[in-house]
Amino acid sequence: MMPFVKWPLSASDVRNGQTEGGALFMFCYALPAGWSSTLMTGVEFIGDGRGGHDAEFVNSITFGRGLTEKIGGYVEFIAVTGNAPGFAWQGQLDIGFTYALGENAQLDWGCNFGVTETAPTYQPFVGFSRRF
Repeated sequence: MMPFVKWPLSASDVRNGQTEGGALFMFCYALPAGWSSTLMTGVEFIGDGRGGHDAEFVNSITFGRGLTEKIGGYVEFIAVTGNAPGFAWQGQLDIGFTYALGENAQLDWGCNFGVTETAPTYQPFVGFSRRF
């Protein structure tokens, strides 16, 4: 399980200024030749622009591989649906990299690319993950 929170940085062209979060549940398994795959499902609570939140339901499949001892790369397909009025299904193809900071922590960065008209065209990201 991976709970997460986005802090409400000031609103701008790329930030909505609201606290958001959710929880993701993953099933990971090893594949041949050093590859791995992860299946994920979860719920995210996204600011609705009126001071409340809408739920978005996320499902994905990821394929990744270590590139060096500390650096890994991955590709992921994500499908998103939600309960907001008029929400249309979204599909994204994500490409990213990870950098191991230790056995239980990593940095990640990359970009999400929309493959449906309803998905954002692109969303660069950077993050930090810690396993407890």
